[in-house]
Amino acid sequence: MVIIQKDPVSKIGWKVYARFTINLHKKDIALMEHIKSYFGVGNISKEYKDIVQYRVTSLKALTNAIIPHFDKYPLITQKNADFI
Repeated sequence: MVIIQKDPVSKIGWKVYARFTINLHKKDIALMEHIKSYFGVGNISKEYKDIVQYRVTSLKALTNAIIPHFDKYPLITQKNADFI
């Protein structure tokens, strides 16, 4: 996803950044750790009561790990159109 948010410190008054996230139930933490290990980048955090999130925010990591994966193994659902 691309996030655009107001930022009074920025010269243009806005901050733009990219982020890749996966949210799963906390019972699936082992799967989340496997995903993080596979990509070799990102962080896992507890977001809500029963939700854990894998998040990649580094532009370098997105460019070198996440995007090439989905170029090589395209999604089959509507999320592929979102990716493109």
